[in-house]
Amino acid sequence: VEKVLARFWNDALKIETAGVGDDFAALGGDSLQAAQIVRRVQELFRIDQPMHGCAQAATIEEMAAFVAGQEASPGDAEKIAAMFLQVASLSNAQVAAALQRYKESANDG
Repeated sequence: VEKVLARFWNDALKIETAGVGDDFAALGGDSLQAAQIVRRVQELFRIDQPMHGCAQAATIEEMAAFVAGQEASPGDAEKIAAMFLQVASLSNAQVAAALQRYKESANDG
């Protein structure tokens, strides 16, 4: 989960390596970037609860704890994060091939 959140922070802040204990504001984060990160967290981890706690997290570690606290079942966030990282590591061609295989198998069933 922390790896995924670090990726979100890096993307929003346009930096290379946010550490789990780095302070968002100290890295130059603003409210617009925070909102962008919170939206991505909410969408990926399917959090329906108010995101105030996530938005108030000053570090990736705190944000990961918030996400874990919103899980429907223990371990859900870790499974989602692992799947996200696996897909993110694929090339565009690999994603296209996987989607094609999925479409073909769906049509067979």
